[in-house]
Amino acid sequence: MLRAICLIIVLLVSVPVSASEYTSGGSEVLLEGFEYLNRKDLVENFAAKVWATSAEYEITFERGSYRTGESSMGLAYRPSSGSGYLKVQKHLPAPLNWSDFKGMSSYIYGDLSGNEISMKIKDGYGNIWRSPWLKVDWNGWRRAEFRFSEFKPDLFDADGGDGNRPMALGEVSAFAIAEKGARNSKLLFDDIKLISDKYVSGIKLAGENEPPAGCFLWGIDKAAKYAAPKDWSEASGISFRAKGDMSGSAFAVMAVDSDNECYRTPWIKNVWNGWKRFYYDFDMFIRESCADTPRGDGVFGQKKVKSLSVILKGKKASAVYLEDLALSCRKEVRHSAVEGLKGFSSGGKMYLYWESSDSPFLLNYKIYRDGSRIAATDGQFYSESAPDSEGLHEYGVAAVYSDGYESVPAQVKAMTQSSGRLSRREEVAVNGNWIYVGGKKFFVKGVAYDPYRPGQDPRFDIPSLKSVEDDMARIRQAGFNTIAAVYPLSERDIIIAEKNGLMVIQSLDIARIQQITGWSRRHGNILYYTISAGIGPEAALASGLETKSMDPDREVSVSYGERCDHPQFPVFGIAGVVPPAYGPGGLMPYDYAKWYKDAYAKDRPLVVSGMGGAQAVELLDGMIAAGATGVCVTERSAALSRIFLDFWPHYSKASRNDMYDPSSTLDIRTDKQSYKAGQKPRVSFTLAPASNAAVYYSINDTKNGISNRFAAKMNAWGAYKSSFTLPYNTDDNIFSVFAVAVTAGGKRAVGLKHINVSEDRSLKEKFKAEVKVYERPPYEIRHAAQRISVDGLAGDDWSGAPAIYLDGSRAGKPVLKSGDCAGDRDLSGRVKLLWDEDNIYVLAEIKDDMPMVNSRSRHNIRNGDALELFLSSDPDNLPKEGYSSRDFQAVLGANGTMWIYGQADGGTRNAAPEDSDIAVRQTETGYTVEARISTGNFGYDDFTAGRELALDVAIDDADGTGARECQLIWNGAEDNDRNSRYWGRAVLRPGQ
Repeated sequence: MLRAICLIIVLLVSVPVSASEYTSGGSEVLLEGFEYLNRKDLVENFAAKVWATSAEYEITFERGSYRTGESSMGLAYRPSSGSGYLKVQKHLPAPLNWSDFKGMSSYIYGDLSGNEISMKIKDGYGNIWRSPWLKVDWNGWRRAEFRFSEFKPDLFDADGGDGNRPMALGEVSAFAIAEKGARNSKLLFDDIKLISDKYVSGIKLAGENEPPAGCFLWGIDKAAKYAAPKDWSEASGISFRAKGDMSGSAFAVMAVDSDNECYRTPWIKNVWNGWKRFYYDFDMFIRESCADTPRGDGVFGQKKVKSLSVILKGKKASAVYLEDLALSCRKEVRHSAVEGLKGFSSGGKMYLYWESSDSPFLLNYKIYRDGSRIAATDGQFYSESAPDSEGLHEYGVAAVYSDGYESVPAQVKAMTQSSGRLSRREEVAVNGNWIYVGGKKFFVKGVAYDPYRPGQDPRFDIPSLKSVEDDMARIRQAGFNTIAAVYPLSERDIIIAEKNGLMVIQSLDIARIQQITGWSRRHGNILYYTISAGIGPEAALASGLETKSMDPDREVSVSYGERCDHPQFPVFGIAGVVPPAYGPGGLMPYDYAKWYKDAYAKDRPLVVSGMGGAQAVELLDGMIAAGATGVCVTERSAALSRIFLDFWPHYSKASRNDMYDPSSTLDIRTDKQSYKAGQKPRVSFTLAPASNAAVYYSINDTKNGISNRFAAKMNAWGAYKSSFTLPYNTDDNIFSVFAVAVTAGGKRAVGLKHINVSEDRSLKEKFKAEVKVYERPPYEIRHAAQRISVDGLAGDDWSGAPAIYLDGSRAGKPVLKSGDCAGDRDLSGRVKLLWDEDNIYVLAEIKDDMPMVNSRSRHNIRNGDALELFLSSDPDNLPKEGYSSRDFQAVLGANGTMWIYGQADGGTRNAAPEDSDIAVRQTETGYTVEARISTGNFGYDDFTAGRELALDVAIDDADGTGARECQLIWNGAEDNDRNSRYWGRAVLRPGQ
């Protein structure tokens, strides 16, 4: 075993002892010595991939016959015709750089058969190159050389690419031995080496290249989303140092260009320890699918690079460290001074900000006050406590470049004041129903703010400084005092809000809480943080507690709403609610706010979000009457601006509105506390004091599958009774009945009742028994010819894949229809699958007369237009109920999102799939969904040709209602999402 381990180290790492001189001068480095323990070890490490045409073969382990060492490899070849062919390929554990070598050599034991031998290599472009054929006209051991200058493209090798590029020896991923001829033979091979005319100490990893002659390496900023697109047009490639940890995982450096396309270096396999330097020309960059980004022009736009990042893949934990990032250029670095510098003093602090530069070589900025350097920053902003000496101060900002150049400082003068500043904790306080800012009651007059313009993507783009300045100035002029961030507001934009006297309700991305609170807690105009309730009660609680631990001076709020109505949701220091879009008439959004204030907010401030539309003034008055001390609107209006500019008189009048009579109560009761699916709850509404009022009510559930509204009239005793039937196929769930009673005099009383509902397995079994299940022949999933770039188009990659038809056009087992399906035009389609060792690829071409109706997210995306994929790598494990740990349901929404459900343990569950891509495109007759799902999400590491899987597919249709109305299922039953027993079968096949 020790000998085999040493061989791998020699192969992957530059080790001087592997080099030796040979008779032609220069040096040679051992590539393959065939020193294995046994035949099994030989086949697994060298001959795992074999192609044979019109021939039989046998790989033998020759312990007693060798040229050096203790063993060699035997190749027994028996053609069945005069044109037999055999290829034995070794896939290198990591791509290697052979650019230091001029060819290969091998010792071959000939047998005078007259057959011919060739060496092949697979380069960085995926192309196959072949040496001239060598006739075996000798007997015994003989050293043969194969010069790379004589290699030709082998366009007939099915394992290769298009052959339209020159040989790329800088990245070789595999080499092979090929034999052809008409006679039986047995040849032996030993000591395959790389040969060079110069001394070479070892074999480098792919990417261990030198920059082109005459180029300079100029340092660039660390991997990041740039504040402004960087101009890389004068550079020819990128260089960096990477630290390896022998994890076997792979990483790449990736850039995002002007049209949000992603381009990366080839994957670098982490198979070394310590630091290595890599260099890649940009013409070696590969286009990488970036989640749901639209298709760009297919050209790496070096003029405007938006971000630089590191991406990883692999089955083992790994940490990648990069340093000394640089671009190679034939020219010197361009320099320019800082532009657009602005400064202002507020609340005892001094703030500076300026325009971003497009130079990739600008590394940081030096800050000066009154001629003395005081700080340095790599951002486009700076803040400090005001100097002790009040008065006029001159600030300067100089740009510092990677070649050491420092620009002349741009300068701005500002009057500073250091006295009378409150502590950050005192700046914002909560007491009872009110938020206090600077010691005064603060009614939140907020507007939802998204700084990104049409076509910009928050993942890659930074809003322009001018647009943010203009926006916030207009917002302040319109009477607003608060920005409600749609996306986490950057530190620069928080500073601009401060300049305009605006507070900020900071949005949180739960995956980046520490990062967002890290820059936000430096600023006093953060009002509080808000968390979306769409993440569920437990996650909301954990996120809120983490936020409070990071910034204890500020409160947290959860954006509670009817669609996620759940009595277990936490309420933090500030109560937030997003009322449903009720009205006009009947149920109104402020009715829900009133219930929430009485039930949950109680003595906390209540801030209502999501207001907008023509009723904005009426809604504002209703929210004030309901007890709100803040509102955030979705759009600005002239009517609201007039009120906000002279607000307190209006508030005083609206707060005296007695539409909610404190002496009235609306009681909602059910005949039981809990129910099973399929049962019929009886609901009674009672108003006290009694009145034959109108009652308006809605029924919703936490899984977002039910949303209905009703209106009725109470009797003279103030009572009304009703009932409704629960869906038979619901999981454990919480239903809510929300109602408002409105008297003839316009007085309103609100109430809400939560109902616990549990699934009824016996009822599900009954429905399942009524479904007759047919068996189909196994579907063949063929091996992809190459990694597929996901763009939503049915390209050539899919031409050879068989289709699963979900329509009425095929004989045999009929497609199962569930719900109201109005024929093939309403819903039909065909689905194709491909595979490779790391991914499942899916293409669905769907006919839908009302396509891409899906506004859902996370676990709810199956309640709209979607494709559902059911997959198991253990098809014979049929649990009596539910899923096994190898069974998975993945839903691909027509809105470009994916979700894997959590019916069992193992793999990715209750989450979006990792390292996966999806693209959706509308067509003339419907839409197309294309996706790549990493098999790592399923815990599968054993995808090989011939393996049998359990498989089912379904397509979902939501039309006018916005909720799923129809489903077509290939082989299984309606309860595929809970029962894997009736899925079809599939088998993995090699590529055709």
